[in-house]
Amino acid sequence: MKPYRVVCMTMAILGILAPCAASPIAQPVTSVEELPIDKFDAYQAGTFPPFPWTRIKPDAAGVDLTLRAEDESPFVGNKVTGKGLTMTVPDTAHDGGDGIERRFTPAPPGPEFLAFDFRIGGADSKQAALDLHCNLVDEHDKGLAISIGAIAGLSVRTAAGDRKLADIVSGQWYHLGVKLESGKIDTLALTAFPLKSPSVTSRDIPLPSSGAYDTLRFSNGGTGKQSGKWTIGNILMAGRVDAPRNAWWPFDQLQIDQLRASDKKVFLYYFPIYTAGPSSEDPGLSWFSRTIANPTLLNKPDSAGAGTEFEYCPYPRPPVEPLTNAHDSYVRSMEDEVRLARQLGIDGMFVDLESFPSPYGGKYFNEQAFSLMEAAARIDPAMAMIPAIYGPDSATDDTAREFANTDVVKRALAQPNILRLADGRAVITSWYPERFPASWWKLALSEVEKSGERVAFIPQFNSIDHLSEFAPISYGMTHWGPRSPEKFDWVSRVAPLTTKAIFPIVEQDVRPRGVWYMESCNSALLRGLWGMAIDDKADWAFIDTWSDYTEQAQAPSRSIGFAPFDLNAYYIQWFKTGKQPAVKRDVLYYFYRTQHTSAVPSHGKEWVLRKPWGDNKETAPRNEIELLAFLKEPGKLCIQVDGQTYSCSAGAGITSFKAPLPPDKSFTPVFSLLRGKRTVVSRPGQYAVLDKIEFGNMLYHSGVISPDAAQ
Repeated sequence: MKPYRVVCMTMAILGILAPCAASPIAQPVTSVEELPIDKFDAYQAGTFPPFPWTRIKPDAAGVDLTLRAEDESPFVGNKVTGKGLTMTVPDTAHDGGDGIERRFTPAPPGPEFLAFDFRIGGADSKQAALDLHCNLVDEHDKGLAISIGAIAGLSVRTAAGDRKLADIVSGQWYHLGVKLESGKIDTLALTAFPLKSPSVTSRDIPLPSSGAYDTLRFSNGGTGKQSGKWTIGNILMAGRVDAPRNAWWPFDQLQIDQLRASDKKVFLYYFPIYTAGPSSEDPGLSWFSRTIANPTLLNKPDSAGAGTEFEYCPYPRPPVEPLTNAHDSYVRSMEDEVRLARQLGIDGMFVDLESFPSPYGGKYFNEQAFSLMEAAARIDPAMAMIPAIYGPDSATDDTAREFANTDVVKRALAQPNILRLADGRAVITSWYPERFPASWWKLALSEVEKSGERVAFIPQFNSIDHLSEFAPISYGMTHWGPRSPEKFDWVSRVAPLTTKAIFPIVEQDVRPRGVWYMESCNSALLRGLWGMAIDDKADWAFIDTWSDYTEQAQAPSRSIGFAPFDLNAYYIQWFKTGKQPAVKRDVLYYFYRTQHTSAVPSHGKEWVLRKPWGDNKETAPRNEIELLAFLKEPGKLCIQVDGQTYSCSAGAGITSFKAPLPPDKSFTPVFSLLRGKRTVVSRPGQYAVLDKIEFGNMLYHSGVISPDAAQ
């Protein structure tokens, strides 16, 4: 093993260097990044959940508050690693007010949503029911107060006093979903298991006045003495994901018209099947929530060893009023995606289409893609769309002609916001074109032009073996991209062959199907590829991918937060203008895995590190915690790791500082910025590192800390 090297100036051990103590900071701007979403499945049974969950009364003796496999919520029904958090109070000698809470950055203004599963009492009818109190409150402990008891039922504290909404049966599992907006409960729906339509629905309940919610708490009530048991699980909060993000950024972004005026274009790849926008469905009961990370329901054998199809998922959205037309629902969902992506300063998107769609999944796939194009035309008509059209299963002259004349190709070329060059040609692209000979594509493109539509073709290669063959028919060339931060000589290779050398931008590649990953070295791959695109003077850049959660995605998502999003915004401006944006505000980004690569899962397979594609030689796994700092002036960076503190003297600008992630340890890293004797900010990461794991997870988790955002 290579000796560990610190990438900054100094390293110190706690006791030698004064620890980076926390200090009060200004209220940050809002974000959905820290809103609680947790099923408790990743943690060990018989334990208390790790940070950011904390015990309200950590010294309470005799009260048991632990995770139990036998108390898994049936709404999810994960019989492999599922757990519920159960409080058991053995006798009435114990005061109330104990439980669990989680603090978070408040959600953006607009609708918010809270959902959780619960049971008071136990599966045994003889087990007494302990009252459950749920509070979603502001910094002054004011806000939503829900009381649940076998005698009092389910009640909510309103502006006029407590209001009972439903009876509750001891031993029965329920799912509660609450949409909050404009100081009231917009909708409250209570659903008993087995899953049916909500048994109780209430609307327009005024709440006591409060500020922005920043704490979620589950407890056994106030000061009264009571014994019994309750269980909670499947906790989820949602807010406005597409809220303006620029206040979090370390730089001042130019107006989008200025960015789009650049000859250097940036497009992101949208994989349409995993649409992430709002729907009328309760996200706590959605397909994503119930199935994606549920090994019991996993029906894809190649993902079984990972226990999930995705290692991360799109952020949930608060439910919206249902629409009678399915197409309109799809478009509304995609409008949310367009608003979010537009903030990056991109020129447009390219989106997959199946030229020969299968009767079921293929038709849905295409419908989502066309809905995205329609949503872009509504929200941002200047956002250009590039159809990324898959070819057929076989390469014959007949299939080339059929491809060119499919309804899908004709419909795509008729889109009003399709990217067109100055000479009127419509731009189309396709992934892995080299599986067919270039002659097949030449015939297919000539057949398209017989219909009177001239096209410019951009192949997205998976290799470098057929570039010269495609040169005569290619307006631009791009690649699916490397997955490890080594030199990628793409521009010099293709610039002599085509008009546009298009550089791929990738963040990481972690694939549950096959249970393998490639080593991206924290944020080094993303930053390195942008650096090469800038230094090598690429003409355009393609962000691969935005929303293919089965491989790697860069849209704001659970586990990776907004860190890739924010970094892309910074580098897009740099790429387009040729000038590095000045750092105007301090912002810290962190990247680390939640387990050491040597950790052995109790279920599933151990992940396999694959050799990178292309010319890269780096194959060793990395176990490091990265603090990536954008500083407006010099400061000291600190990473606290399991009782040790590592420090780095950083200058103004961008500094990447790494500390080792030790094996066989459970802890939550703390990231700090100091100037002189003043602690500018000190905050834990959102993700606990675990020494005992259920399933492996090689995804680099990430987050954002912005001490100056409120100023």
